[in-house]
Amino acid sequence: MLCARSWSLVYLLWIMVAGCAFGAGSGLSDSLSDGEISKEVEAKLAGDQFGGLSEVLVATEAGVVTLVGTVKQAEQKARAADLARQVKGVKRVKNDLEIQRNKAGEAPPQ
Repeated sequence: MLCARSWSLVYLLWIMVAGCAFGAGSGLSDSLSDGEISKEVEAKLAGDQFGGLSEVLVATEAGVVTLVGTVKQAEQKARAADLARQVKGVKRVKNDLEIQRNKAGEAPPQ
């Protein structure tokens, strides 16, 4: 049986495949395709000066960016959404990032 996180990943992959099949368009418009938006968001996350966002999965459908994965701090979750919103063509950001829970006895991340 698949857990909720597995279903999220399956859904994310489906969106990515559908975006590749239908998002390319004619190439005549000024706007970026969903695939191009995802790549731009991924590059922004990977290049972030504070780090920790390179493992975030990004999917885009009709300009709506979905972020999936796990981060260590709430600040990283908010930063990922802020960076995604800066990309041209992004209409909305759905932030499904989860904050990593500490195991018993571990100190919280700094």
